[in-house]
Amino acid sequence: MAGRPWTPDLLREIVDAHLVDHEAICLDPNARNRRHTYLLFPEGESHSIVQQALVDPEEHCDWIAEFEQSRARPRGWKYISIANES
Repeated sequence: MAGRPWTPDLLREIVDAHLVDHEAICLDPNARNRRHTYLLFPEGESHSIVQQALVDPEEHCDWIAEFEQSRARPRGWKYISIANES
């Protein structure tokens, strides 16, 4: 899904795909806990990658939302993808 424009229809498509095998996407404090967030600093790159596990009630955590952040512009977030990691 990377490279596609971020639209409400794309978000709906992604959420519908997730809900095929998962009851919901949790948004509670547990789901937002830092143990579900991963920071990657690719060597020689001018950006960092932030991965957030999408936590479901069963805590499969097998989907992630991945974002790219410019190190030069800390507020310069770029959506990369939401994908199933299994």
